[in-house]
Amino acid sequence: RLGNKGAVACRLCVFDATFVFVNAHLAAHLEKVTKRNRNYRDILENMWFFDGNFSACGLLDGDLLIWLGDLNYRLDFPKTAFSRAVKLISQRKFSELLSKDQLTIARARNEAFTDGGLREAGRIEFAPTYKRALQMPMKKKSSSEPVIDDDDKMGNGEG
Repeated sequence: RLGNKGAVACRLCVFDATFVFVNAHLAAHLEKVTKRNRNYRDILENMWFFDGNFSACGLLDGDLLIWLGDLNYRLDFPKTAFSRAVKLISQRKFSELLSKDQLTIARARNEAFTDGGLREAGRIEFAPTYKRALQMPMKKKSSSEPVIDDDDKMGNGEG
């Protein structure tokens, strides 16, 4: 069901602690938020490890789960509000931007990334990435305006 998307995971036991790392690539495009949420659910439900006793362990069966990757969640502004989104980014009004963040909205609705107490590692204090070359005039990307991506939350915003 994941098509060309998916995930890899690693489970490490260090002394008495178990760490699980997941790197996922979820469905792209602004309108595919429901599919991204389903990708998350499919990965969570279908990825298993086997411990030293050959007992099955899921992604949530550890002390710490770190989930990262190209999650492809976007800021859900209408195309007509693109310049407003860019202005909010330049003004560093991240709380206002987060109100339009598809991942934040999905989490508030318990649709994705809330199982087992999953949460953001900290406050979001950096700008989302978006596809636009610096020093270049704004161009349309195929038939739609450029899309602001919020899929680099774990990175430095240079995605």
